[in-house]
Amino acid sequence: MTLMLSALAASSAMARSGPQLQRVVFAQGTQSEYYDHTLAGGDTRDYVVNARQAHTLAISLHASSGVYFTVHAQGRARPVFDSMTDGPRLELRVPQDGRYTIHTHLAGALRQSGRPVPYQLHIALTDADAGSTRRVPADTGPARYDASGSVGCTLGHSGFERQCGFRVVRNLRQRKADIWIANPAYSGVIRYRVLQLTGNTLRDRDGDPVSARRQDDNWLVDVAGREHYLIPDAALLGG
Repeated sequence: MTLMLSALAASSAMARSGPQLQRVVFAQGTQSEYYDHTLAGGDTRDYVVNARQAHTLAISLHASSGVYFTVHAQGRARPVFDSMTDGPRLELRVPQDGRYTIHTHLAGALRQSGRPVPYQLHIALTDADAGSTRRVPADTGPARYDASGSVGCTLGHSGFERQCGFRVVRNLRQRKADIWIANPAYSGVIRYRVLQLTGNTLRDRDGDPVSARRQDDNWLVDVAGREHYLIPDAALLGG
């Protein structure tokens, strides 16, 4: 009897450790969905979307390092994308009709810690034959943030005649901040440039080259020699 109860308990634990399932259903008139979820330990969550070969599947993950996703095509043994090696953004021209599963999971110290880790996932499905602007996902940025507003920005030349909206998530104790700024390189959709402040260093989350210097109480930031931002200290760390 004891052995039977132990087996049932083990079976129940295994069932609970399976992936949580989220079927992706786009609201009428939209082509994208935004999810704000949490994983802990060995938890996983699968997002299932049906796509056709004429589609482009776009995915953006906003999370701490240690949260990853893979994309699996129906009938294929190996993933078609792995964010651990390929980065947190994907724009995939769908290779075949069928079901695509976006599998999210934790790795490394985050997985071992067992603590809940929030993440945001944006999934968009667009017509691959549409213009390039339509294929760029309307990235909604973080659902939870400490402040929002606008900063000076420009594209291709000096001067900050434009204002770009931003959202910022702060960790004041560690003097860290992630700021999502609407990228001036795109019109008609929002795609964020995500800059990360650690101490006195600013870098681009996706690895693009950044040149940043202080001027009075502002950061003058150049990204990839093309995008220019004027970011006040107060936007990053408050005050």
